This record gives sequence, C-alpha cells and structure tokens, in this order.
Amino acid sequence: MNKHPLAEVKQILQQSPAVNPHDFSPVSNDRVVHELSPSHHFEKMGVLILAGGQGTRLGFEGPKGCFELPLDEKKSLFQIHFERIRAKGPNLSVAIMTSPLNHEATLAYLQANDYFGLSSSQVDLYQQELIPMCDDHGYLFYEAPDKIAEAPAGNGKALFYLYQSPIWEKWRQKGVEYIQVVPVDNPLAEPFDGELLACHVENHLDLALKCIERVDPEEKLGVIVEKQGKLMIREYSEVSDAVRMGRSGEQLTYYLGNSGLFSCSMDYIERLVDGAFEMPWHLAHKKGKRLISTPDGWQAEEAWIWKFETFIFDIFPYADSYRVIVGDRKNCFAPLKNLSGPDSPEVVAEALKHVSLR
Repeated sequence: MNKHPLAEVKQILQQSPAVNPHDFSPVSNDRVVHELSPSHHFEKMGVLILAGGQGTRLGFEGPKGCFELPLDEKKSLFQIHFERIRAKGPNLSVAIMTSPLNHEATLAYLQANDYFGLSSSQVDLYQQELIPMCDDHGYLFYEAPDKIAEAPAGNGKALFYLYQSPIWEKWRQKGVEYIQVVPVDNPLAEPFDGELLACHVENHLDLALKCIERVDPEEKLGVIVEKQGKLMIREYSEVSDAVRMGRSGEQLTYYLGNSGLFSCSMDYIERLVDGAFEMPWHLAHKKGKRLISTPDGWQAEEAWIWKFETFIFDIFPYADSYRVIVGDRKNCFAPLKNLSGPDSPEVVAEALKHVSLR
C-alpha cells in the first residue's frame, strides 16, 4: 500500500500550526464599507459558481446544485441561481466549477432543463482536481477494488483552473474585468452583486469581500482578520477560544464572519498565477468507509480518514487593495449543509421566503 503522495500526515500537520491570537488583529475600520450605491454594469463581471460537491450529507445522490429545496414550488439550487442571473440581464458571463465526481451529471441536468432560461453559450463548465485520501497512518486506501479513494481537493485553485481554461480569454474578449465567486449551496447569494462591483469600479480594488456579523462565537464560521495590513480568513477550527469568543463590550472582538462571497479583479489573478504562489493544505479528519481485502473478498469497514483541501480564501493575503462590505445576514447568507437542524433544507427554505430573489 502506498504512502500518501503529499507526505506523512504528521508532517503536513506541522505545516499548519495553531493560530496565535497575537498574529493578527480585527479588520481596520477604514477597510470596512457599510453603505455604497450598487453598480449595474454587470457586463464587466463574470460569476463563478463553485459546485464541485456531492449532496452526500443531504442524503442526496447527485451534484449538490441539483438538490431541490422544499419551497411552495420546488426549485434546485442551480435553478435559483440561474433565475436570479437571468433577471440581471441578457448574455451575462457564467462559469461553473464541477469535479470529476459530478461533471457529467451536472452538465446533463443543466441541458435537460435548458439552463433554466440562460443561453448555453453564456454558461461554461470546467473541472477541479481530485486528490487521494489517506488513513491515520498516511496510507492510501481503496473505495473500489480497482480504485484508490479520492475526494475533491477543495476550492482553493478554482480561479487558477479558470485562468487555465478557454473561458478566461472568452471573458476577456467580452470585456469582463472582475470575477464574483458564489458557493452553489448558498441560494441567498446574489449573483452579479452590484455592491461588490461598485467597490471595484469606485476603488480599483484587487479584492472585495462581503461578510456577515458573527453573533454566536460557537457558530462554525470563518473569522475575518488582518495581519500586517493584509486580509486573511481563519477557519473556526483553526483559531483559539480567545479569538473565537473574545469580546469588546457587547460585540465580539473579531465580529466579521466569512460568508464565502467575494469578487476579485482578473488582473489580480493573473499576477498571482505569474508569481511563485502555492496554496497551503488544510486537513479534515472524519470517519468514512474504506475497502480492505480479506480471504473472503473485499469488505467495507469504517475508519478514520484524512481529507486534504485547499481553500480559496488563502489567496486573500496577496491582495494589495481590498474592502470588506458588511452584508445583512438574512439577505445574503443561508448555506445548505445538513439534512436536519441548522443549515438544513427546511431552514434554508424558510429564509428564502423572506427575501426577494429578483
């Protein structure tokens, strides 16, 4: 059995030290935008929908974007996003990052539904990579008798894959200057967000981030911070209790939380690609199934496994100019994560009933 190609798990863990609260500070007030007039020059923006995941945690077999929410008129996540895009104007530029696990199913679903009113010529798909998983000893394992277990390698390189695809030049020729990133599992995310676009147009920024206020220190929400004047996001699992729970009066000291909604200039991505840039790895330790060979044949067993991912927000510290918009949670953030409880289909559907999706 082969060792994981990245190296021993322990060695990788040593590359991800615990975050020291003295390493960074809250985002400075001059970087935070509370009000601005939206721009409607949507032809300057392309929307990238991150949709590489499966609906496994939702008990759904298929691409997560195809999952239907229990609304009065059932709609899938893709349908909600596409209908909102259609309402913003004709022939806007849309890309979807899939994975080898769901690419064909995603394409077939969109084609069968006529792209929910969009033109097939304005929607382009491309794939992210998979990476092998390993067990607690750093060994690869099988998910089928002839197949090493693999998982999507996170969304960290989404913009780099986009740059390497024909889509990049297509967008350049159409006059696209900025890219907005939208997670497929957040149907409240506004595609072609005029506030994000206005931030770029008015301030010539590398990066604009729409965040939400953290109200519960135990919420599994990334924390937005600055380090030496650079924007960073720390995963909730990677910060100390002092950072996660610290307060300044009634408000959490680190009160800005990551919504996953941001935009960046294409020039900025080109600079990153041309530079010596490597994405750091993040690790997830969870129980899963692996196949083992026995005298009676292949059998599945439950085991602790390691997943390796890159996160797209790790490009943020390389932005020379940025602003953070504080969004209204009830209007922009309702991620679909779990089959029941918080972030479940019923909770997300209820949130959608109270907002206009046009």
